[in-house]
Amino acid sequence: MTENKNWKYAQILVEYSQKDTRYFIAEVYSLGPNGEYNTFCQTHLETIEDLKLAINDIERDGPNTWFYDNGRFEWKKSGNTFEWDWHPISENDSLKTAYCEASVDCSVTPYGEQK
Repeated sequence: MTENKNWKYAQILVEYSQKDTRYFIAEVYSLGPNGEYNTFCQTHLETIEDLKLAINDIERDGPNTWFYDNGRFEWKKSGNTFEWDWHPISENDSLKTAYCEASVDCSVTPYGEQK
């Protein structure tokens, strides 16, 4: 249903470890030069139709790992609520190395596939 749009719903991986795996649902946008979905924003699922579209997109695409693979998430306070804040980092960035060593083997995806 949403395949003709430059956005879709996604289940974004934000944290992976042997103890816990966390995701959140967001809208992702295809703004990259190669059509990759490299931008996201908070979503508001307000109708049954919104829920159906989200379910269809997520079942079709599976979990989105692009943001997890290309940055890091922080649980950040925003006013009276908390939200995931994403920071892109390069492959050579020491923060990525430290983040990956603290949470998971970066040479293997959360689903056991070799990168």
